Amino acid sequence: MMFLSIGLGILMAVSLITVVSIFTGGASKTGSTTTLFTHESIDGRTVEPFSLPALETSATLHVPWTHGTPTVLVFFASWCTACQTELPAVAHYESTHAHDGVAFFGMDSNDVQSLGAAFARAHHVKFPSAYDNNGTVANGTFFLSGLPDTVFVNAKGVVKELVSGPITNAQLDAGIREIQS
Repeated sequence: MMFLSIGLGILMAVSLITVVSIFTGGASKTGSTTTLFTHESIDGRTVEPFSLPALETSATLHVPWTHGTPTVLVFFASWCTACQTELPAVAHYESTHAHDGVAFFGMDSNDVQSLGAAFARAHHVKFPSAYDNNGTVANGTFFLSGLPDTVFVNAKGVVKELVSGPITNAQLDAGIREIQS
């Protein structure tokens, strides 16, 4: 009897997930990776400026497009296995490549602030990073379903590209070119 109840519960859960996926947009192709979202693609959407607490200080950080600066938003967390490789690569890219007029902005999401700060320091992140405690920005504003993610936002706050999963230097180059134009 117990196994029958468990089986019915699993069947109901799978059915519910399928129905929710159908009504909320299912899979969306972004960048070079397929990611499941709860809505249609965010490419082309305007994102209102917002501010969050700084990851390592008590300051409040405003996203750079608030002041008309194209922005590379780098979403990460200390617990994210893929971020262990991706974040140091992005930090190295940011410090060694020309990206005239484009700001990098980190977003430690769904994490413990002290762990996120230590993670960013350990990987030599020099760009400003904010603390998105409960994923309000990652999940609510950008509808991200996992980490790492990189979002390219132009100077007017329009999302031009989303790369879900670890990003390559070639993808960074292309995304930066897209938001500079």
